[in-house]
Amino acid sequence: MKTIYLSKTDTNILLNDLTPNVYYNLTFKYNYIDNGQTKASIFDNFGTYTKIPQMVLSVPKVVDNKVYYRIDLDSNYNIVGGAINLLVNGQIVKSTSIPTQGTTNKISGNDYFFDVSDLKLKRNTNTVVSLKLVLISFNTYNVNPNITYKFKY
Repeated sequence: MKTIYLSKTDTNILLNDLTPNVYYNLTFKYNYIDNGQTKASIFDNFGTYTKIPQMVLSVPKVVDNKVYYRIDLDSNYNIVGGAINLLVNGQIVKSTSIPTQGTTNKISGNDYFFDVSDLKLKRNTNTVVSLKLVLISFNTYNVNPNITYKFKY
């Protein structure tokens, strides 16, 4: 628990360094003196979750039994790792780690794909293939964004 003290002339406050997707409870109270004794009174109390930064998972192409993926994260953050699953008809068949990227908010290109040749999938059979982003690490945070991209193979 952290206490922030304000004066009666403070009308705005900015809370920094909050963790994404975490519940915070905010209690507002004031102290006053009544008959020589200091008393406290709560005048507002509420809780809220901080947002997860906006992110998009997509499949830009499927070529030669390779399902390429792309992750775009809010430009205020840098991807430092993560994990993604490949599902066929709702069942996890492959998983991979997203390597550290340094100072970028995008994962894309020829190095980011699942090789599905060993799954013996046939094209144009309406097999439902999904990619599920199960962990994304950015700046100093780890969250499960629970983002899924589905398509028919």
